[in-house]
Amino acid sequence: MLDVQGVGYLIHLSLQSMAHMPPEGARAQLRCHTHVREDALQLFGFVSSEEEELFRLLIAVSGRSA
Repeated sequence: MLDVQGVGYLIHLSLQSMAHMPPEGARAQLRCHTHVREDALQLFGFVSSEEEELFRLLIAVSGRSA
């Protein structure tokens, strides 16, 4: 849960990103991706642009098999 001026946001993080987060109550900075689906609105957070780029590549993969 990330508190932004009194508003709480549930942000999904990888274990890698969690390991780089500061202690609870300390200031944090995240890169966020808002993932919109028909049945959900989710926030995914990343501490690096490389991790965010990998995430974007993974969600771009089609579910069809050859």
